[in-house]
Amino acid sequence: MVCAGCRSGSSTAPPRDGSSAASFDIRSADPTELGCADAGSGSTPSGPGDLAIAGLTLEGLSGEVGDIPPATRAGLDLPAGHDLRFRKAPAHLSARTGPITVELVAPAGGRALAWVPAIEWTGGGRPDLRPWLTSRVTFHGCPDRDVTYFGGVLADRADTCLHLRIQPTGAPVEDVRLRLDGHPC
Repeated sequence: MVCAGCRSGSSTAPPRDGSSAASFDIRSADPTELGCADAGSGSTPSGPGDLAIAGLTLEGLSGEVGDIPPATRAGLDLPAGHDLRFRKAPAHLSARTGPITVELVAPAGGRALAWVPAIEWTGGGRPDLRPWLTSRVTFHGCPDRDVTYFGGVLADRADTCLHLRIQPTGAPVEDVRLRLDGHPC
């Protein structure tokens, strides 16, 4: 993908070294940064369950849902021994938005964020979330188009309460608390 004036296409995430997941600890995972070249194209949603803050929309994240499947049943690869449930929440950014950081406050075992480059999600295979599990992700928008980053949030139980801190550039920090299933904490 060519995008004049976009941020560098290199993403930052833990290296794909095939290391054992037994040693994985979300508290020590590197933050992820996704730039314009990592994004897919897409329109910004406007559904009742969307969480929208300063040009970032997390699709469907604030609505209540009944079944949150294990990530592996949803067709995603996770570290062995981590039976986390996955709540899909594509991140949409309006053109000229960013950077915006989403952080899982006080991360603990059994909770993670995972957004990946579009090619990882749409490339035809099972998306591998292992190198992208983190407690902090920064999204960079594109200067000339709306973009979508694919991924979402994970927790060991649907009733797990998550505390997300969203920091848009030049805007106040927003703290959001919700259970993985969308119910209030």
